[in-house]
Order: sequence, then C-alpha cells, then structure tokens
Amino acid sequence: MWHFLLCFMLVAAASTRSSESGGLRTEAYLIVQHPDHLLVYNQYQQRITTGERLLFTPFIPMHIVDLHATLSDNYTPCVKIRLGDDIFYLLTNGQKTLLSSASLGYVRLFNHVKSLEDTVRIIHPTGVDFLSPDKLHEDKLLHGGVAVRYFQYEGMIYGQVLDNQQHCGWIDQSVATEKYTVSAKSSEHEELSKKIRDRIGGKIREVNSALKSLFLYFCAQSNQQKIIPQWHIAMSDHAIACTLEPANYANSFPESDEYLLRDLENLIIGTNLGVRSIPGKIEIYVK
Repeated sequence: MWHFLLCFMLVAAASTRSSESGGLRTEAYLIVQHPDHLLVYNQYQQRITTGERLLFTPFIPMHIVDLHATLSDNYTPCVKIRLGDDIFYLLTNGQKTLLSSASLGYVRLFNHVKSLEDTVRIIHPTGVDFLSPDKLHEDKLLHGGVAVRYFQYEGMIYGQVLDNQQHCGWIDQSVATEKYTVSAKSSEHEELSKKIRDRIGGKIREVNSALKSLFLYFCAQSNQQKIIPQWHIAMSDHAIACTLEPANYANSFPESDEYLLRDLENLIIGTNLGVRSIPGKIEIYVK
C-alpha cells in the first residue's frame, strides 16, 4: 500500500516557478536519494512505466516546474517536475508530503538557485574533487571525465558524472575555470537529444508495429486474446531506456531482441554512445 513518507519543507514563497532577482534567473530543484520509490505520473497523467522509472536514478536533480500543482482533475495535489525533456508529476497528500512506497532516504529542496544545465569536461591533470550529495564522502573526477552541471548553490555546483555509474554530487565552484571547460548548453548530447532520439524512436515504432501485426494474426488464428507486447521508451538528456511490457514477455523473443539490439548498435556507430541490455530492457547511454 502506498503511504506517506518524509515531509519536505516549503519556503515562504507561494511558488517555485522561475524568478528573476537582480537579473539572475533562479530555479528550484528537488533531490531524493531513492526517487524510484516515489508515486509518479507521466505527462499523460498515468502511472509511469517501468522504462520511465529507470530515469529516476539516485539523487538525480528534479527541476521543479510547479511545487503546488494539481492533476487535470483539479483535485489531486502534486509537484510538477521536469526530468530531461519529460514532464512528470510527483503525487503528494496535500500536506507538503510526498507519496512513496518505501523510504526515500535523503530529501532536499533547493530553492532560488542558479540553473546551469550545461556540460563540462575535466582538463586538470589531477582531476576535480567530487563530493557526495550529502557531502559526507569524497571522490575524484578524473582528467577527461564529463559531467552535467545542474545548478549552483552556496559556492558549490551540483552535477552528475556521465559514466556507467552516473553518480551525482558537488563540485567546488572556485575550481571551475582552471580545472574544466564548459561546453555549450546540451552540446555534449546534441546527437543523443536530436538525431539519435529520432532514429531510435523510429526503430522502436517499427518493431512495435511488427509485434502488433504478428500478435493480431495469431490471436485471430487461435481465437485467443493475448496482451500485445510493446517496447516503451523513456528519455533523459544522457540516456534512452527501452523496456518491453508486459514484463512477463522479457524472455519470450531472444532472437528478435538480439536483432533489435544490433540495429540500435548500428544506429549509434560513430558516436560517444553505448548500448547495454538485459532481457526485456535496453539502454543507450553516454560512454
């Protein structure tokens, strides 16, 4: 049963929509240690799919669009957020409490911060110190590493390392100019967010159409009613997750899944992207 967990503090302002202060555009971000435990609706105001839930990785900063929103029924309270290019709704109980299925762990709302949302590459030979989201642990971003900078807060910059682990954390703002170079906004992922998205979306639609035709044919021949399996896509700035649903079909089409995997690999030849998979799930990611 869904239950209420962990109240997050609301600031005195009536809303956290973008604001201007002395010419500086400010935003708000919500960080949750276990965001996959949240009760989330997608842009169609339906419960998110398994593929969409893969976007809610630990400590990923969720860009607040409206802290005091409601669903289209004008009754159900929620927090409207943006994650990558997608809009989601985090359900609340109307009392400043997020709805969740289990413990959310660390939760923090960062309000009136400077939004960056660009990409940096580490150029300093010794790398850059990288603190965990709770600032209790320290790691190192090595020379040549790439990270997304999300926002600036009290002399620190919150970002995410673009590697297989995709860890989030803090970089000291004071070392910025000497230790990394800033790319144009979203330039590091231009292929992923435009050409590659279109190509992968087209391939998935093609496969879904074939699955639908095949299942309709066999259902008609056997006089049986079966749920038609379909691949669902969830996209962020730096990853594309494809999930076969219903989940019980995950091991049903190993040969066709292998063909799809090869087709996707061919679509990203010459890019800085990679493909990894388990039965029923395929992810295209930045190497």
